[in-house]
Amino acid sequence: MDRKFINYGNIEKDRYLISKEGCVFDTKRQKDISTRMDKDDYIVLNLNNINGKQQTYKLHRLVAFEYCVNDNPKLKTQVNHINEKKSDNRAENLEWVTHSYNINYGLRTTKATKQRKRTLIVKNLYTNDVEKFESLCSASKELAIDEARLSDIANGKRNTSNGYQVWFAQSPVYNVIPVPVEKIEANDYNPNKVATKEMQLLYTSIKEDYYTMPVVCYYDKDRDKYILVDGFHRYRVIKEHKDIYEREHGCLPVSVIDKDINDRMASTIRHNRARGKHEVELQASLVSMLKNGWDEPKIMKQLGMTLEEVQRLLGLVGIFSEIKGVPYSIEKQIIEVGEDIKDEDFN
Repeated sequence: MDRKFINYGNIEKDRYLISKEGCVFDTKRQKDISTRMDKDDYIVLNLNNINGKQQTYKLHRLVAFEYCVNDNPKLKTQVNHINEKKSDNRAENLEWVTHSYNINYGLRTTKATKQRKRTLIVKNLYTNDVEKFESLCSASKELAIDEARLSDIANGKRNTSNGYQVWFAQSPVYNVIPVPVEKIEANDYNPNKVATKEMQLLYTSIKEDYYTMPVVCYYDKDRDKYILVDGFHRYRVIKEHKDIYEREHGCLPVSVIDKDINDRMASTIRHNRARGKHEVELQASLVSMLKNGWDEPKIMKQLGMTLEEVQRLLGLVGIFSEIKGVPYSIEKQIIEVGEDIKDEDFN
């Protein structure tokens, strides 16, 4: 392993070795130095300074000082994590940058400009016409209305301006994006089965009428993948039919939602119930929800199902006990969460 003595600041000289991967070794004590995470999620460690006292240092600055070239030390005084992961302190992931560059890098720029880029819906109160704009800026230019005024209306600080009502689009379907099919994956909690005849009919529909409905996904930033919540069979069509793939240039229209795993599972089942999916598929999905820590009262609340429906789909009493390993008592669970129980529910 390639290592150098740390010559940073007031750290005790010729004592600590550091590698390109961010491992620090104490040659005096013959042991690796342990690290921890600070309140800002940076990796830090304690080293002795030239006065023999312990002092805390940020690991990424030590690695960058020894291994990253700084072509302008007077201006480039900050170290940036290129992949935006503060725990990744490899030299190849670090760069010396200016203060302004650092605060405007990557996701921070996205967060700072998020509201300005939110989809805006504008309604003309005189004609009742409604139009969608990609941002406050584009709406301002088109309607000749000050951007700040439009923002005030959208945020509820004003009612209207020049006869226009304005609001930010809330539903993800207003922001459908094209995504390469190679970046889309099926989820691992829904059975996703359909008869061959129905798949052929879906292919014909998409071939003749094109994609008229986006698939629904959540975005896994760490893997740069879009995981399907709804629309698996539309995804299958483009994967399995070369003519559709080529016509669509290998991309699917995607509506992105931002939810944790349990909420995504509930979303999948709600989509399926709304389309009248087969009960076997619903049962398999409910079992997956139980395995992920849900109980029947929560299923009832989130999916709009009655006690009778949940019991019937879960095989009345067996599945919950088998999964959880505890005595089954749905009545007790519902009472504990404060649900009202009608006598007829148990008749």
